Amino acid sequence: MFKRNNLLFLLILPLISSSIFWGCDQPEDVLTPVTRTNITLNPSKLPTNPDGMVYELWVANASDTVPLAKFGYDFSNTRFLEVDGTPRADSNHFFLGTT
Repeated sequence: MFKRNNLLFLLILPLISSSIFWGCDQPEDVLTPVTRTNITLNPSKLPTNPDGMVYELWVANASDTVPLAKFGYDFSNTRFLEVDGTPRADSNHFFLGTT
């Protein structure tokens, strides 16, 4: 009886060890696609625009350039504005991609 329990233990131990070693592996190149990126713009050293002109924020990488938004900036009230002069609802947050 004692030999049978030892034999059973010796058969199960390698199975458990191998399943832990090979069964719990995740490839390191698994990436979750980003559907939306939040970009926060800090207006330090932002030059003053002439009247009637607005800023345009762009994002670029090695192969592509994407416009994010056109906006104005009120230096006296330190707030971001829409092109028509109304305050931006998202203030200094700009979004790349879709949700």
